[in-house]
Amino acid sequence: MTGDACDPLLRVMALGEVRSEIESGRVGAAVRLETATFNGTIQAPLRYETPARLALRRALDSCRSGERPDDLEHLLSDHDLAAHLLEPHK
Repeated sequence: MTGDACDPLLRVMALGEVRSEIESGRVGAAVRLETATFNGTIQAPLRYETPARLALRRALDSCRSGERPDDLEHLLSDHDLAAHLLEPHK
């Protein structure tokens, strides 16, 4: 992504043995996920669906599989981590 109009609103990079980078723009825009390892770089395929469509598809998949979604647990974990990281800045 280059240029002011295409710059992502959010760019997150996690570094370790595996480097993961996520870029996201405005609501409804494509999200780019790239993972790099010693063996090379893999870019996840782009999904061209709105967040509402993605939520519906995931809900239907959950109903079909009988598995309970764990989104809330992930959200709470992310919230706790963000609070911990921001604590020194209060």
